[in-house]
Amino acid sequence: MHGKSCTNSRKKLIKLGFDLILLLFNLDPRRSGAGGAGGESDCFRLVKLIMENDWAPAIVFSFSKKECEAYALQMSKLDFNTRKVTVLKNS
Repeated sequence: MHGKSCTNSRKKLIKLGFDLILLLFNLDPRRSGAGGAGGESDCFRLVKLIMENDWAPAIVFSFSKKECEAYALQMSKLDFNTRKVTVLKNS
């Protein structure tokens, strides 16, 4: 019994954290798709935000193969190297 209530509490806490992130960064949980027509998806905006604020590492996951492929194409626009690596690469 104790384990089940702990698991339920943890799930509620995770859901609360997720909802808070959506609210803080003005992301729309009802919006589906990967941005389409060149638009930035919420997933892309979230990864960009993580990178800009040096909050890495992070794991981003999509259950949809189609959306996952679209996200990968969007992420190819980002530079995932640290500033130090970028400076070394350019010198």
